[in-house]
Amino acid sequence: MRTLKIVMSLSLAGISGPLFAGHAEDHWPEPIKPYRTGQVLFDRLEITRTENDENLIVWDMLAWYGGDRNRIY
Repeated sequence: MRTLKIVMSLSLAGISGPLFAGHAEDHWPEPIKPYRTGQVLFDRLEITRTENDENLIVWDMLAWYGGDRNRIY
């Protein structure tokens, strides 16, 4: 019976913590400011020569600009 009381007390203590934590006050600043950034990644950038002695540029890249949620690829 004593073990049951201890287990119930610890369970209620674990559940009640988030209930009283609440949220930040309205006048507090945001912890992380939203910002925009961009990146260009070149996976492959090569110059090749064909059988007709023509130079070709072969490239594979990914670029994006935006924030965490809204990005333009």
